[in-house]
Amino acid sequence: VFAGAGLGMLASGLSLRGLKLADRDDLLEFLLSKRARLHVAVAACFMLVALPTDASVRAGMMVIVPGVALRLWALGHIRKNQGVCNTGPYALVRHPLYLSSILCATGAAVMANWFPLTVMVVGSALAIHVWLIRNEEAWLTTEFGPAYAEYARTVPALLPNPLRISGGVLTGEFSWKLAAANRAASVVPLALLTYLIMQGKQELFEGLAETTILTTYGLPWW
Repeated sequence: VFAGAGLGMLASGLSLRGLKLADRDDLLEFLLSKRARLHVAVAACFMLVALPTDASVRAGMMVIVPGVALRLWALGHIRKNQGVCNTGPYALVRHPLYLSSILCATGAAVMANWFPLTVMVVGSALAIHVWLIRNEEAWLTTEFGPAYAEYARTVPALLPNPLRISGGVLTGEFSWKLAAANRAASVVPLALLTYLIMQGKQELFEGLAETTILTTYGLPWW
């Protein structure tokens, strides 16, 4: 109930803010500037309604770990607003950071072990990031012109094409210093915190119930 109320208030606030921001670019800028707070608010509501099990936590981490690795890899290559990056993960997809966010959201939803919530989270993550990509790429095309247009023509947006993987994946120098400058330091701790909360909640459920019946809840969906 508290989680539903929180999500409702968040959605209402964003809707009212969107009405005030008539210009699409202003709304996009607002969402991007507040994305950290939005993530925290949604995650807090998410943790409240989660019903994790040992199996769901392990399955979720199998999705989150590649997402975290992809994010670190991308942050060690991208120099924001300094040109078109087409090396490392940017030779696979144009938006590896967004793909990482979708993977991490999906992994957390799998951990929660509640199928309706998983559908809602994954669907929302895809819709939001597709909308962000559409708006962001309009700006990137304007900013970098033919160079970005050619890059967009040859590299897919979110899903890698195994038949069109270029040699750029193995080129370019990964830099931990650059990754740190891009705020990569918080990526791993957040993933670990998610794991600890979900695993702790599952242990709490078993301890309170003094039975393993809760560990079977929702598993037929998976």
